[in-house]
Amino acid sequence: MENKTFYIEKLLLENFGKFHKKEILLTPGINVIYGNNEAGKSTVLAFIRGMLFGIEKGRGRISKDDLYTKYLPWDTETLYSGKMELFVDGAGYLVSRNFYKEVKQSKYYDRKTGQEYTITGGRPDFLPEELTAASFRNTLLVEQRQLGTDRDFVMAVKNFAANMSSTGTDDVDVASAISHLQKKKKNIVSRQTSLMKKEVEDQIYQLGDIIGQKDRLFGEIMKLENQVRELEKFTGQQWKALQETRLVPVKQQKHKFFWLIIEIIAGIFGVTQLYQKVYLNFFLCILVVIGCIIVDNRQYLYGKQNINQKAGENPYNQMERLEQEAKKLEEGRVQLERLHWEMADLEAEEQMLEQLNSRLTELSRLENKEREELQAIKLAIDTICTLAKEIHNRFGDSLNQKASQIISEITGEKYTNLFIDEDLNMKVLCDNQYIDISRLSEGTIAQMYLALRLAVGELLFPDKKVPVLLDESFSFYDEKRFYNVMSWLEKQDRQVILFSCQEREISYMKKNKIPYHLVKL
Repeated sequence: MENKTFYIEKLLLENFGKFHKKEILLTPGINVIYGNNEAGKSTVLAFIRGMLFGIEKGRGRISKDDLYTKYLPWDTETLYSGKMELFVDGAGYLVSRNFYKEVKQSKYYDRKTGQEYTITGGRPDFLPEELTAASFRNTLLVEQRQLGTDRDFVMAVKNFAANMSSTGTDDVDVASAISHLQKKKKNIVSRQTSLMKKEVEDQIYQLGDIIGQKDRLFGEIMKLENQVRELEKFTGQQWKALQETRLVPVKQQKHKFFWLIIEIIAGIFGVTQLYQKVYLNFFLCILVVIGCIIVDNRQYLYGKQNINQKAGENPYNQMERLEQEAKKLEEGRVQLERLHWEMADLEAEEQMLEQLNSRLTELSRLENKEREELQAIKLAIDTICTLAKEIHNRFGDSLNQKASQIISEITGEKYTNLFIDEDLNMKVLCDNQYIDISRLSEGTIAQMYLALRLAVGELLFPDKKVPVLLDESFSFYDEKRFYNVMSWLEKQDRQVILFSCQEREISYMKKNKIPYHLVKL
C-alpha cells in the first residue's frame, strides 16, 4: 500500500511512560496492537498523539492529571523523548521530539533529502491542514466508550462547512470569528463604563447645589462687607468727634489749679512761720485748700457742661459705645474671613463638579458607543450563526448522505437514514419517524458515532486516505455488529490501527484470511 496518502510506519518510544527504547513497526493496512490491561496500549496511543501534535504540561491543579505528567519517565525525565516515521503524500518524514519542559525540542527531517525543519505551533507543517488535534481526536481516533463529540470538534466541523460551502477554500474561520467577537464583547463589558458613570453621578449628587450655595454665600459676603465698612466709617467719625472735645484741656486746667493751690499753701505756711503761730496757720491752710478745691471743681463742672453741650452726649457713654462698635467690627471681620474660607472651599468643589460633569459627558459618550458596539457584535454573532446554520443545511446534506451510507453498511441496512444537525446531534429514521439516538441501545449508539466520525473524516480529507485509530472501540458490539464493522474496515483503502485486549479482532482476521500486522505488548 505504498500509494497510501498518509500512514505511520514506525514508532520509537525512547523514554515515554513505561517504555524505554521501544520500537513498533506498522504497516499501511490493518494493524492490531494487542496486550492485556496495563500492557501499555494507552501509552502507545498517547505517544502517537504527542508525536503528531506535541504535549504541553498543564498548570495548577490539572497538572497532576495531564498527559505530560502521566507519561513522564520516572528515572530519566530529561530524556522524555521519541521518534516517529511516517509517509504523507508519498514523501517520508522523521519526527523527533523531546517533551521535557526544560529542554523541549521538536523537529522533523525529510527522509529523502535529510533536510531538517523546526516544528512550530505544535504540529509539523507537512500534515494535512485540516488535521488538527481536535479533528484527530474526533474523527481519526475512536476511543473506548466514546459516545459523543466535544465542543472543539463541533466548531471545527462548522468552520469546515462554512469554508467548503461558501468559498470552497480554507480562508473562512467561523469558530475564530465568533470567538473574536465574544472576546471583544467580554472586553467591552469588562470596562464597566456604566458602573463608572453611576459612580460619577453619585458624586455629583453628593456635591449638591454648589452654584446655589455659592450665590447665597456671595450675597452674605457682600452684605457683611457693607456692614463692616459702615462700622469702620462710624467708629472713625465717633473717635474723631471725641478727640475734638475739650475734655482734655479742662483736665489740664484742673491740674493747673491744683499746683496753684499747693503754691498758695506753701506761701501761707512760710508766712505763718514768721509769726510762730503753728496751729492757727495750719487751720487757715486747710480752709484755703478747701476753698480752692471747691472753686476748681465748680470751674471743672462748668467747663465739662460746656463741652457736653458741644459734643452732644456724655463722653464716657460715647466711649462705651465706641468699644461696643469696635467689638462688632472685630466680630464682623472674623465672620467675613470665615465666609471667605467657605467661598474658597465652594470654589474648589465647583471646580471638582466641573471636572465630574466633563467626566460624565465623556462616560455617557463612551457608554453610547459601547452600546452600539455590543449591538453590532450581537448582530454579527447572530448573523454568523444564522449563516452557519444555512451553510450546514447545504453541507449537512453531504454529511447526512455519507453518514447514512456508512451506518447502513455497519448495521446491515437496519438503519439507512441518519440526520445530523448543526451541533452534530443525531436522529435516525425508524418506522417513518426520526428518533433521537439516545433512545437506542449503547451498541447502536456506538455505531452511530463511529459512522459520524468516519463520515466527517471523509469530508474533511476528501482527497487523502488518513489513518483510523480504534481504541477498544468494539466493547459494546455483539458478534453481528462486530462482523459488519470489520467488513467495512476491510474495504477501506487506509491504515487502520486497532488497540485491543481481546483476541476477537485477531480471530476475525485469521478466519477471513485478511492480511494484518500484529504487535504484541
